[in-house]
Amino acid sequence: MMVQLCIKMNKTNEAFEYVERSNSRAFLDIMASSNLYLEPTSEMTNELRHLINKERYYRLRLNEIQFRHLSPTVIEIKPGET
Repeated sequence: MMVQLCIKMNKTNEAFEYVERSNSRAFLDIMASSNLYLEPTSEMTNELRHLINKERYYRLRLNEIQFRHLSPTVIEIKPGET
């Protein structure tokens, strides 16, 4: 709606910026919801490996919670987990 409003107000630059932000956000949402993992280009330290493993765990857990309505098993969610 902001894009349409900006266009009606002849603010095409602002409308374009809203479209670009929306596209960027959609791209990030797709990347976040996919099972693709970007590997770091820097040296793999133990701390970095630990953080990557932690991120993978939480991404899988979030995915499991988001799609729990499709699962025949009950998915427990701890208070404050999401």
